[in-house]
Amino acid sequence: MPEQIGDFHAQVATIVGDLVTRPSLMVGHSFGAASMLRHALHHPETVTGLVLIEPVFFAVARGEPEFDPYVEQEKPLHDAVMGADLEAAARAFLALNPGSPDFDALPPQAQAMMAAQMRLVTATLDGLFGDSGGLLEPGVMEGFDKPVLLMLGSGTTPIFHATVRRLAQCLPRAEVVTIAGAGHMVPISHATQTAAAIGDWAGRNGLAQ
Repeated sequence: MPEQIGDFHAQVATIVGDLVTRPSLMVGHSFGAASMLRHALHHPETVTGLVLIEPVFFAVARGEPEFDPYVEQEKPLHDAVMGADLEAAARAFLALNPGSPDFDALPPQAQAMMAAQMRLVTATLDGLFGDSGGLLEPGVMEGFDKPVLLMLGSGTTPIFHATVRRLAQCLPRAEVVTIAGAGHMVPISHATQTAAAIGDWAGRNGLAQ
């Protein structure tokens, strides 16, 4: 894990593009959803449809009442990374989303892996909060003409409700589905409901094949 990672959001979006060899239905969760959004908006010709489950592109929610409180909630995480206390950063990260496991209850190997990954989380700030990809530039989202399904859990952290709300306003062909009783890990905790919602949306938009 490098000490200086750079713009991790940009790097992953580029890797997504390297993997797409034909126009594709793209499904992503959390940071994966935000990375696919960045790829799709800059390369719409490679996308037939987009499913974004709890996307973490928080920059779109700037100015919403949920934004500033969430920035404050994330601050201990990034402060811990800057102080090289990666275990404290992992505890702070898990505390951000209801339903996440207790760091101290994880096996030592899982603790070590998660702690090492915390630098990656801080390396997303430029893309997810600062919009380094220019996704909020005039016309970028408004010009995306492919169908988009935005999904979230009813019990998720408030910033996700704000993010999905704003994305639905910006993307012309967006639909929103909320899975009752779910949190941020909705595709794992409510896999059947998630799959059914995607299948219904894909069928209605001619994407079932």
